[in-house]
Amino acid sequence: MLLAAVWLAILFATKLTEPIGGLMSAAEQMRGGNLAVRVEEGPPNDELGQLARSFTAWPARSSSSAASWSLPTRNSILAAG
Repeated sequence: MLLAAVWLAILFATKLTEPIGGLMSAAEQMRGGNLAVRVEEGPPNDELGQLARSFTAWPARSSSSAASWSLPTRNSILAAG
């Protein structure tokens, strides 16, 4: 009985952490500049699935304005100071 409970707990934890790991991997790839990365979206009524859909849609919505993005330089920060 205890062995079955441990097995179920491991199975549940794996099912929960796999999508989170996929999102983390995709976020790292996006941080590296790959805005074409996509994640598996999962069921429509699942919170992680909703997060994955939002995550996948974000670069498509923002890539059109990405060319106009610029990071502040040291001089612009000092000038605004």
